[in-house]
Amino acid sequence: MAPNSEVIINGIDAKTQRLFTYLAVFALGILVPVIFAHIYAYPVPHVHDEFAYLLQGDTFSHGRLTNPTHSLYRFFETFHVFFNPTYQVKYPPGQGFFLAIGEFFFSHPAIGVWISLAFACVALTWMLN
Repeated sequence: MAPNSEVIINGIDAKTQRLFTYLAVFALGILVPVIFAHIYAYPVPHVHDEFAYLLQGDTFSHGRLTNPTHSLYRFFETFHVFFNPTYQVKYPPGQGFFLAIGEFFFSHPAIGVWISLAFACVALTWMLN
């Protein structure tokens, strides 16, 4: 065996092979949802908690952690959203963070979800390695 128990196959060491594997899995994690989105349609929210996540992503993409409370907030009350002391979503910030990345850099929040899916695929590949 090679030094440090690293196996060299076809002139490429194991660390480089793992790196290429992770990059390929990341690319597939992005490519598969893009193909499905172009075949069927871009995803749109259907359930009220999905709208709450979009609110959170929009808040983060505008550089805020919360929104100021609207003066007529009683007329805008909805599920999964707090209005006092500030206008914010009750969910943890992880999903909203990736939605904000998609909205800020690519002008569509779903792309941020696809990026989070690709990271999840890479993490699963690392875990199974």
